Amino acid sequence: MSSNRTVSRPPGFVDAVGPQLMVAERAIQNARRALALRGYIPIETPILEHSELFLRKSGGVLSSQMYAFNSPDGANISLRPELTAPVIRHALEQPNPTIERRFQYASPVFRYPEHSGTGAADVPNSKRQFTQIGAELLGPDDPASDGEVIAAACETAEAVGLGEVNVVLGHAGLTWRLLEQLRLSKRAAQFLASNLDRLMHEDSVDSIINEAERLRIAANSNGGSGNEWKEALSAAQLTNASSDTGAPAWFGRRAFQGITERLETRLTEMAGGRDFGPPFRFMSKLASICGEPESALEQLEMLCEAYQIAHDQTLEPEREVQQIRRIVECAINEGIEPGRLSIQFGLPVGMAYYTGMIFELRTPTDSNADIKLGGGGRYDGLAYALGSRADLPALGFALNLDEILATLHDDSRQVPANGPTVLARDADAEPAKVTRVAKMLRDANEQVIVSYGDISKAKQLAASVGQNSVKLVKADGSTETVPL
Repeated sequence: MSSNRTVSRPPGFVDAVGPQLMVAERAIQNARRALALRGYIPIETPILEHSELFLRKSGGVLSSQMYAFNSPDGANISLRPELTAPVIRHALEQPNPTIERRFQYASPVFRYPEHSGTGAADVPNSKRQFTQIGAELLGPDDPASDGEVIAAACETAEAVGLGEVNVVLGHAGLTWRLLEQLRLSKRAAQFLASNLDRLMHEDSVDSIINEAERLRIAANSNGGSGNEWKEALSAAQLTNASSDTGAPAWFGRRAFQGITERLETRLTEMAGGRDFGPPFRFMSKLASICGEPESALEQLEMLCEAYQIAHDQTLEPEREVQQIRRIVECAINEGIEPGRLSIQFGLPVGMAYYTGMIFELRTPTDSNADIKLGGGGRYDGLAYALGSRADLPALGFALNLDEILATLHDDSRQVPANGPTVLARDADAEPAKVTRVAKMLRDANEQVIVSYGDISKAKQLAASVGQNSVKLVKADGSTETVPL
């Protein structure tokens, strides 16, 4: 049975038309010019990539947001949800992948809305396709390169019409190393890292602990440690089971069931009685440190001393502080005004591939109403995660163009006033006269639309393209301006 129902576009996707699209294209052109001044060359990667590219080191953050499907040849393919991993993939495919390179892009990405704890989409109709403008700097491992990328992000934001923005600086490497000190499972560490902004408010710590227990990430009050390792062992059993014996080849003749039971018992003994309150509250105190750089770094040193964070091979608080201080100095040397630069250790580490400094750009409004426009950071381990045997330090940033354009004042979003001229044909004029006038105007670099209806339809057309008059072509080839 046929249906006459009108086919509509999918929720979360929009049509960009006319002036709206022209404003976006103008912003992209301005951003490209700003980045080209620093030597960043354009790159356009495929919209479709193997899903594994985005899952190797994202920490699972993107897994529920990706548009993934099986292609006709059976490959697991996704619409790209971000552009950093594709740029690294491209670099690793080059003959000399470790050479210093600078790339810029302005391309669409696709993400399904994040889900809340209840399993429902937070904003069901939020945009699922948006344009990222960004850049990646591959090769250098130096605080000066961190300063360059922060400055390049600010210059790009200014080029697209934002003017000056605030830079909020954090450090993912410090966050990961402190989480290692707390002896948390990988899953619990990733949960805390991605929820640091919520931990900034001490009164929300208990609710976050409860959420972690509900998600079986942390031990519950009854001593149960959740079934994280059970799921991992089950996955291993399914992956490695032999079709002949039912036992995995890498265990030889030993029964898998007995091994998993003993390992599960041992893991339960190790984690079952663990109180997750102290590590969660420590991370809450870390997340609450924010403000002017020197003050924030002093607070960090005091916190580590108060909690007796010891020096070891992965963490030396004084060294971490000095590294962050050097990045701040380099950003200021690049032209970032000190008053627009702050530190906030509560920046969530959304992608697990970040290994060093991270930052966000925000509008310079009231701190409680700041709008996040994009950000970036250092991800030195991503190349290894994607299969590289060579060291490839890297960092970059990405700005959400759609979010930026939405924040601009109306007068900043206007297309230049010279819109197209609409030509209408007088009743006794030959069509060739209109064609001739249109060609003359176009030869003079003027935009022209020819209306093929009567004068009233021509006026409707002119109004639709933002004009307040039409040019009426008369029989002798002359024109008369007719107001709407």
